[in-house]
Amino acid sequence: MKKSIFTLFVALFSYTAIVSAEGDADFSGGNGTQENPWQIRTAVQLDNVRNNLSATEMKYFKLMNDIDLKHIAETNNWTPYRDAAATAGAYMDFDGNGFVIKNMHIEDKTANYQSFAGYLWGKIRNLGLVDVYIKCPAVGAVAPFTGYVGSLTPGTNHHRTGVIENCFATGFISGGGGNVAGITANIGRASNNGTPSYVKNCYFSGALQNTYTGSSATVRTGGITGIVWANTTAANNTVSPIQNCYATGYFRTAKGRIGGIAGETELTIENSVAYADLEETGETETSMGLIVGRCDNTGTNKFGSIQNCWSFNESKMRRGGQWVTPGYFNTPATGNISPVDGTLKDEAYLSTAVNYYVGLGFPMAGESAVWSQQLRSSIYPQLLWVASRSDAQAIDGLTTIPSITSIGSPLKEQEGPVVFSSGNLLIFKDIKEHYRVSVYNSNGALLKSFDQTEDGASIVLSDHDHILLVKMTAKSGVVFSTKIIK
Repeated sequence: MKKSIFTLFVALFSYTAIVSAEGDADFSGGNGTQENPWQIRTAVQLDNVRNNLSATEMKYFKLMNDIDLKHIAETNNWTPYRDAAATAGAYMDFDGNGFVIKNMHIEDKTANYQSFAGYLWGKIRNLGLVDVYIKCPAVGAVAPFTGYVGSLTPGTNHHRTGVIENCFATGFISGGGGNVAGITANIGRASNNGTPSYVKNCYFSGALQNTYTGSSATVRTGGITGIVWANTTAANNTVSPIQNCYATGYFRTAKGRIGGIAGETELTIENSVAYADLEETGETETSMGLIVGRCDNTGTNKFGSIQNCWSFNESKMRRGGQWVTPGYFNTPATGNISPVDGTLKDEAYLSTAVNYYVGLGFPMAGESAVWSQQLRSSIYPQLLWVASRSDAQAIDGLTTIPSITSIGSPLKEQEGPVVFSSGNLLIFKDIKEHYRVSVYNSNGALLKSFDQTEDGASIVLSDHDHILLVKMTAKSGVVFSTKIIK
């Protein structure tokens, strides 16, 4: 009997020691402190983050491997950690640690801030969100990482600010209640002691769609953010909230303000690049600029400006049914509210990595290097941690049209897995094997990526989509690729 009791005691002690060593049961290690963050290895543990957040103190998390959210609960419909239904933001420091989260799917939710984190007070860094799909036509503040980074009213609490740094996202983002963006829908105001919220060294590649048709003053669409907010006290507005970022793809809005980097800004955007094509699909003209749709530097506390930003000279813009020539919108004079295109650069210039280092200050050298010295697909900078991955080309959402060997001009229906008919692109006619499909535009930006098991899936093309690249990868590893010329 004594031996049995002793054996049980040893077993319980050993279990307690293991749990203590590995961390809380919700995670694979750590205790949520800065020195020992909670370690995340599975989709379930990633979901457990929401149960371990605090409204009063920072909690720390670290991703330990890639995670695929395809089979998570709620039938593949992710819920942000803190959406607009929550009473407060999430104090969270999330280190992606050079890993990615794939296939985050959010559809038909009814609360604002639909995204990975929702309403963030803290930091997200070194993280990729790959093949994001968000379609919430009734809500606003929609974006891959956050609906709000920081706060509109942080007051004197400097902890209620936020940072997204060294991150990227790819996929399709659609919202219909206000702001839609490629990284965060809103960048909040600096706190009253001057601590800023900002996005730095990030990029988005994909498609944005804003279907909201209400007041144009509340509709903003941008490749990095919908809007940058200024503090109501001028002395607190000392940091540029967007630095060393870029966005590429096809961004459209029903109305409102739309820009390749931001829909609207009340502060400075600097050292960033827009490669995106923009379109306003409504009948009335919208505020549109390759860098920002509305640059507000009126009043005593708004300092909207664009400093040292570039845009791709082959980008296309259409508003009010009319094509707009890139470079049409110059930097606004003091006291104006205007769209801005930035400085136009051609492909030859953008194809030289050193230009990003010397001309924009992208950190590409030394211990502080964030960006690789090798570009992707001729003109796109690579985050250093992404470039170091063996699967970089499969996850980064960037490709190049000239690399395609199978070129066709399918102006009528044809045989094969890719068919162009009646204005639509049809996928997988007479194809039985399971494929992963990625569709890119002429700039090499990902428009949509999805799994296809049924014949005849359709992607509706706009008048804008003259050239598409379609890549399909089978489970067997076979890759089919073709260029579609509309």
